[in-house]
Amino acid sequence: MSLRFRFPSSMSGRLMGSTTNFGTSKKRFHFSSCNLPVRTLPFSQWNASRLLSNNTGGSDKDGDNDALHEKRQQPSSDDRFDADGPFDHGYHNPDDRFIDGKPTLAYVKAMPMDYSSMRHEQIFQLAAEGHAGARQEMLIRTIMATDSVEYDDAVKTFEKIAADNRKGMFWQYMPHKLGFFSAITAGTLSIPLVFHYPTVEKFNELYVTAEVPQPSDLDTWLEVGSWSWAWMEPLIGQASFFLLAMAFARAQLINMGIKPFTGYLRDRRAQLLVKKYSKYQPTVLEAFSRSDQLYTSSNVAKE
Repeated sequence: MSLRFRFPSSMSGRLMGSTTNFGTSKKRFHFSSCNLPVRTLPFSQWNASRLLSNNTGGSDKDGDNDALHEKRQQPSSDDRFDADGPFDHGYHNPDDRFIDGKPTLAYVKAMPMDYSSMRHEQIFQLAAEGHAGARQEMLIRTIMATDSVEYDDAVKTFEKIAADNRKGMFWQYMPHKLGFFSAITAGTLSIPLVFHYPTVEKFNELYVTAEVPQPSDLDTWLEVGSWSWAWMEPLIGQASFFLLAMAFARAQLINMGIKPFTGYLRDRRAQLLVKKYSKYQPTVLEAFSRSDQLYTSSNVAKE
Protein backbone atom coordinates (compact mmCIF):
# COMPACT_ATOMS: atom_id res chain seq x y z
CA MET A 1 0.00 0.00 0.00
CA SER A 2 1.41 3.40 -0.95
CA LEU A 3 0.18 6.78 0.28
CA ARG A 4 1.36 10.08 -1.19
CA PHE A 5 1.38 13.34 0.75
CA ARG A 6 2.22 16.51 -1.17
CA PHE A 7 4.02 19.43 0.40
CA PRO A 8 4.07 23.08 -0.78
CA SER A 9 6.97 24.79 -2.42
CA SER A 10 7.17 27.18 0.54
CA MET A 11 8.59 24.49 2.84
CA SER A 12 12.24 24.39 3.85
CA GLY A 13 14.89 23.83 1.23
CA ARG A 14 15.57 20.40 2.67
CA LEU A 15 12.20 19.25 1.33
CA MET A 16 12.29 21.04 -2.01
CA GLY A 17 12.41 18.64 -4.91
CA SER A 18 13.12 15.75 -2.56
CA THR A 19 11.41 12.45 -2.05
CA THR A 20 11.50 10.62 1.26
CA ASN A 21 10.27 7.07 1.76
CA PHE A 22 9.68 5.32 5.04
CA GLY A 23 7.24 2.80 6.36
CA THR A 24 6.45 -0.38 8.21
CA SER A 25 6.50 -3.92 6.99
CA LYS A 26 3.00 -3.60 5.53
CA LYS A 27 2.66 0.06 4.58
CA ARG A 28 4.98 2.34 2.65
CA PHE A 29 4.54 6.11 2.79
CA HIS A 30 5.81 8.36 0.04
CA PHE A 31 6.38 12.09 0.51
CA SER A 32 7.14 14.51 -2.30
CA SER A 33 6.85 18.24 -2.85
CA CYS A 34 4.45 20.21 -5.02
CA ASN A 35 3.24 23.78 -5.45
CA LEU A 36 -0.01 23.63 -3.47
CA PRO A 37 -0.74 26.46 -1.02
CA VAL A 38 -0.01 25.77 2.61
CA ARG A 39 -3.67 26.01 3.60
CA THR A 40 -4.63 23.00 1.51
CA LEU A 41 -2.60 20.60 3.67
CA PRO A 42 -4.30 18.66 6.49
CA PHE A 43 -1.51 19.45 8.96
CA SER A 44 0.97 22.25 9.54
CA GLN A 45 4.39 22.64 8.04
CA TRP A 46 5.95 22.25 11.46
CA ASN A 47 4.28 18.91 12.11
CA ALA A 48 5.20 17.68 8.64
CA SER A 49 8.85 18.69 8.87
CA ARG A 50 9.18 17.23 12.38
CA LEU A 51 7.61 14.01 11.15
CA LEU A 52 10.18 13.79 8.38
CA SER A 53 13.03 14.62 10.75
CA ASN A 54 12.05 11.93 13.22
CA ASN A 55 11.89 9.31 10.52
CA THR A 56 14.97 10.27 8.49
CA GLY A 57 17.44 10.87 11.28
CA GLY A 58 17.14 14.65 11.05
CA SER A 59 16.95 15.32 14.80
CA ASP A 60 19.64 17.98 14.46
CA LYS A 61 17.10 20.21 12.75
CA ASP A 62 14.88 20.59 15.81
CA GLY A 63 15.98 24.18 16.27
CA ASP A 64 14.93 25.07 12.75
CA ASN A 65 11.64 23.27 13.23
CA ASP A 66 10.91 25.17 16.45
CA ALA A 67 11.65 28.44 14.69
CA LEU A 68 9.33 27.48 11.86
CA HIS A 69 6.62 26.60 14.38
CA GLU A 70 7.07 29.93 16.12
CA LYS A 71 6.75 31.72 12.79
CA ARG A 72 3.53 29.92 11.91
CA GLN A 73 1.99 31.00 15.24
CA GLN A 74 2.19 34.61 14.07
CA PRO A 75 -0.08 34.93 11.02
CA SER A 76 0.55 37.63 8.49
CA SER A 77 -2.02 40.26 7.57
CA ASP A 78 -2.81 38.31 4.39
CA ASP A 79 -3.66 35.20 6.37
CA ARG A 80 -5.54 36.87 9.17
CA PHE A 81 -8.93 37.15 7.48
CA ASP A 82 -8.54 34.33 4.99
CA ALA A 83 -11.49 31.94 4.87
CA ASP A 84 -9.14 29.13 5.93
CA GLY A 85 -6.81 31.03 8.20
CA PRO A 86 -3.44 29.91 9.51
CA PHE A 87 -3.01 26.40 10.82
CA ASP A 88 -2.68 27.37 14.46
CA HIS A 89 -6.11 29.02 14.60
CA GLY A 90 -8.59 26.87 16.48
CA TYR A 91 -9.41 25.68 19.97
CA HIS A 92 -5.87 25.90 21.39
CA ASN A 93 -4.77 29.34 20.19
CA PRO A 94 -6.57 32.69 19.87
CA ASP A 95 -8.41 33.34 16.64
CA ASP A 96 -8.54 37.06 15.87
CA ARG A 97 -11.22 36.47 13.24
CA PHE A 98 -13.71 36.17 16.12
CA ILE A 99 -14.32 38.46 19.07
CA ASP A 100 -16.45 37.17 21.95
CA GLY A 101 -17.56 34.27 19.79
CA LYS A 102 -18.71 36.53 16.95
CA PRO A 103 -17.08 37.08 13.55
CA THR A 104 -15.36 40.37 12.88
CA LEU A 105 -16.42 42.69 10.08
CA ALA A 106 -13.18 42.16 8.16
CA TYR A 107 -13.59 38.39 8.31
CA VAL A 108 -17.22 38.57 7.18
CA LYS A 109 -16.29 40.76 4.21
CA ALA A 110 -13.92 38.00 3.07
CA MET A 111 -16.76 35.46 2.88
CA PRO A 112 -17.41 34.24 -0.69
CA MET A 113 -20.85 35.24 -1.92
CA ASP A 114 -20.92 33.28 -5.16
CA TYR A 115 -19.58 30.07 -6.64
CA SER A 116 -17.04 32.06 -8.63
CA SER A 117 -15.52 33.35 -5.37
CA MET A 118 -14.94 29.90 -3.89
CA ARG A 119 -11.72 27.91 -3.90
CA HIS A 120 -11.26 24.84 -6.07
CA GLU A 121 -11.62 22.48 -3.10
CA GLN A 122 -14.98 23.97 -2.11
CA ILE A 123 -16.28 23.82 -5.67
CA PHE A 124 -15.13 20.23 -6.03
CA GLN A 125 -16.80 19.15 -2.79
CA LEU A 126 -20.11 20.84 -3.63
CA ALA A 127 -20.03 19.39 -7.14
CA ALA A 128 -19.45 15.91 -5.73
CA GLU A 129 -22.51 16.43 -3.52
CA GLY A 130 -24.61 17.23 -6.58
CA HIS A 131 -24.96 21.02 -6.47
CA ALA A 132 -25.83 22.18 -9.98
CA GLY A 133 -24.25 25.61 -9.54
CA ALA A 134 -20.97 24.11 -8.36
CA ARG A 135 -20.87 21.77 -11.34
CA GLN A 136 -21.45 24.72 -13.65
CA GLU A 137 -18.61 26.61 -12.00
CA MET A 138 -16.33 23.58 -12.29
CA LEU A 139 -17.05 23.37 -16.01
CA ILE A 140 -16.30 27.08 -16.45
CA ARG A 141 -12.94 26.68 -14.73
CA THR A 142 -12.22 23.63 -16.85
CA ILE A 143 -12.87 25.74 -19.95
CA MET A 144 -10.54 28.43 -18.62
CA ALA A 145 -7.73 25.93 -18.07
CA THR A 146 -8.23 24.12 -21.39
CA ASP A 147 -8.65 27.17 -23.63
CA SER A 148 -6.34 29.48 -21.62
CA VAL A 149 -9.00 32.21 -21.47
CA GLU A 150 -10.30 34.51 -18.77
CA TYR A 151 -13.48 33.91 -16.79
CA ASP A 152 -15.85 36.04 -18.87
CA ASP A 153 -14.75 34.37 -22.10
CA ALA A 154 -15.14 30.96 -20.49
CA VAL A 155 -18.71 31.84 -19.47
CA LYS A 156 -19.58 32.49 -23.12
CA THR A 157 -18.29 29.05 -24.09
CA PHE A 158 -20.16 27.53 -21.17
CA GLU A 159 -23.44 29.10 -22.29
CA LYS A 160 -22.95 27.54 -25.71
CA ILE A 161 -22.32 24.13 -24.14
CA ALA A 162 -25.38 24.52 -21.92
CA ALA A 163 -27.55 25.41 -24.92
CA ASP A 164 -26.36 22.30 -26.78
CA ASN A 165 -27.06 20.19 -23.70
CA ARG A 166 -30.67 21.41 -23.62
CA LYS A 167 -31.46 20.62 -27.23
CA GLY A 168 -34.41 18.23 -27.35
CA MET A 169 -34.84 18.35 -23.58
CA PHE A 170 -38.47 19.51 -23.89
CA TRP A 171 -39.49 16.32 -25.71
CA GLN A 172 -37.35 14.14 -23.49
CA TYR A 173 -39.33 15.31 -20.50
CA MET A 174 -42.71 14.94 -22.23
CA PRO A 175 -43.46 11.54 -20.58
CA HIS A 176 -42.90 13.15 -17.19
CA LYS A 177 -45.25 16.00 -18.05
CA LEU A 178 -47.93 13.58 -19.21
CA GLY A 179 -47.54 11.57 -16.02
CA PHE A 180 -47.78 14.70 -13.91
CA PHE A 181 -50.95 16.02 -15.53
CA SER A 182 -52.52 12.55 -15.59
CA ALA A 183 -51.93 12.12 -11.87
CA ILE A 184 -53.36 15.56 -11.08
CA THR A 185 -56.41 14.96 -13.28
CA ALA A 186 -57.15 11.48 -11.93
CA GLY A 187 -56.73 12.55 -8.32
CA THR A 188 -58.99 15.56 -8.75
CA LEU A 189 -61.75 13.69 -10.62
CA SER A 190 -61.83 10.89 -8.07
CA ILE A 191 -63.43 13.18 -5.49
CA PRO A 192 -66.65 14.07 -7.40
CA LEU A 193 -66.84 10.54 -8.84
CA VAL A 194 -67.19 9.23 -5.29
CA PHE A 195 -69.06 11.92 -3.34
CA HIS A 196 -70.83 14.27 -5.80
CA TYR A 197 -74.33 12.90 -6.47
CA PRO A 198 -74.94 14.40 -9.97
CA THR A 199 -71.52 13.16 -11.13
CA VAL A 200 -72.00 9.74 -9.53
CA GLU A 201 -75.47 9.40 -11.03
CA LYS A 202 -74.26 10.32 -14.52
CA PHE A 203 -71.29 7.93 -14.31
CA ASN A 204 -73.59 5.16 -13.12
CA GLU A 205 -75.95 5.82 -15.99
CA LEU A 206 -73.21 5.69 -18.63
CA TYR A 207 -70.85 2.97 -17.39
CA VAL A 208 -72.24 1.06 -14.38
CA THR A 209 -76.05 0.82 -14.61
CA ALA A 210 -76.34 -0.18 -10.96
CA GLU A 211 -79.60 0.12 -9.08
CA VAL A 212 -80.13 3.59 -7.60
CA PRO A 213 -80.90 3.57 -3.85
CA GLN A 214 -83.92 5.27 -2.35
CA PRO A 215 -83.67 9.08 -2.07
CA SER A 216 -83.68 8.73 1.72
CA ASP A 217 -80.43 6.75 1.44
CA LEU A 218 -78.71 9.51 -0.54
CA ASP A 219 -79.30 12.49 1.74
CA THR A 220 -75.64 13.13 2.57
CA TRP A 221 -72.40 13.01 0.60
CA LEU A 222 -71.22 10.13 2.77
CA GLU A 223 -74.25 8.07 1.76
CA VAL A 224 -73.52 8.91 -1.88
CA GLY A 225 -69.95 7.73 -1.31
CA SER A 226 -71.08 4.44 0.19
CA TRP A 227 -73.18 3.82 -2.94
CA SER A 228 -70.52 4.80 -5.49
CA TRP A 229 -67.82 2.88 -3.63
CA ALA A 230 -69.31 -0.36 -4.88
CA TRP A 231 -67.77 0.25 -8.32
CA MET A 232 -65.11 2.88 -7.47
CA GLU A 233 -63.28 0.63 -5.02
CA PRO A 234 -62.13 -1.88 -7.69
CA LEU A 235 -60.97 0.95 -9.97
CA ILE A 236 -59.06 2.90 -7.34
CA GLY A 237 -57.75 -0.22 -5.63
CA GLN A 238 -56.46 -1.76 -8.84
CA ALA A 239 -54.84 1.51 -9.92
CA SER A 240 -53.13 1.83 -6.54
CA PHE A 241 -51.84 -1.74 -6.65
CA PHE A 242 -50.57 -1.28 -10.20
CA LEU A 243 -48.62 1.84 -9.25
CA LEU A 244 -47.25 0.10 -6.16
CA ALA A 245 -46.07 -2.86 -8.24
CA MET A 246 -44.44 -0.55 -10.78
CA ALA A 247 -42.66 1.38 -8.03
CA PHE A 248 -41.38 -1.89 -6.56
CA ALA A 249 -40.15 -3.03 -9.97
CA ARG A 250 -38.38 0.30 -10.49
CA ALA A 251 -36.67 -0.03 -7.12
CA GLN A 252 -35.36 -3.48 -8.08
CA LEU A 253 -33.96 -2.10 -11.33
CA ILE A 254 -32.06 0.51 -9.33
CA ASN A 255 -30.81 -2.14 -6.90
CA MET A 256 -29.40 -4.12 -9.84
CA GLY A 257 -27.70 -1.03 -11.26
CA ILE A 258 -30.12 -0.70 -14.18
CA LYS A 259 -31.13 2.93 -14.57
CA PRO A 260 -34.79 3.71 -15.29
CA PHE A 261 -35.95 5.77 -18.25
CA THR A 262 -34.89 9.11 -16.80
CA GLY A 263 -31.41 7.87 -15.99
CA TYR A 264 -31.02 6.51 -19.50
CA LEU A 265 -31.97 9.87 -21.01
CA ARG A 266 -29.49 11.75 -18.84
CA ASP A 267 -26.69 9.32 -19.63
CA ARG A 268 -27.41 9.55 -23.33
CA ARG A 269 -27.45 13.35 -23.22
CA ALA A 270 -24.17 13.40 -21.29
CA GLN A 271 -22.51 11.05 -23.79
CA LEU A 272 -23.53 13.25 -26.70
CA LEU A 273 -22.18 16.34 -24.95
CA VAL A 274 -18.84 14.65 -24.21
CA LYS A 275 -18.57 13.51 -27.81
CA LYS A 276 -19.21 17.01 -29.16
CA TYR A 277 -16.82 18.76 -26.75
CA SER A 278 -14.18 16.08 -26.46
CA LYS A 279 -11.33 18.47 -25.63
CA TYR A 280 -12.77 19.20 -22.19
CA GLN A 281 -12.64 16.90 -19.18
CA PRO A 282 -15.31 14.19 -19.75
CA THR A 283 -16.19 13.72 -16.08
CA VAL A 284 -16.84 17.44 -15.64
CA LEU A 285 -19.03 17.56 -18.74
CA GLU A 286 -20.98 14.48 -17.65
CA ALA A 287 -21.54 15.84 -14.15
CA PHE A 288 -22.81 19.15 -15.52
CA SER A 289 -25.06 17.48 -18.10
CA ARG A 290 -26.73 15.23 -15.52
CA SER A 291 -27.35 18.10 -13.10
CA ASP A 292 -28.85 20.37 -15.77
CA GLN A 293 -32.56 19.61 -15.80
CA LEU A 294 -35.50 21.10 -17.66
CA TYR A 295 -36.37 23.73 -15.06
CA THR A 296 -32.86 24.25 -13.67
CA SER A 297 -31.20 27.47 -14.80
CA SER A 298 -27.93 26.98 -16.68
CA ASN A 299 -26.94 30.62 -16.41
CA VAL A 300 -24.42 31.02 -13.60
CA ALA A 301 -25.11 34.74 -13.52
CA LYS A 302 -28.55 33.95 -12.12
CA GLU A 303 -27.37 31.50 -9.48
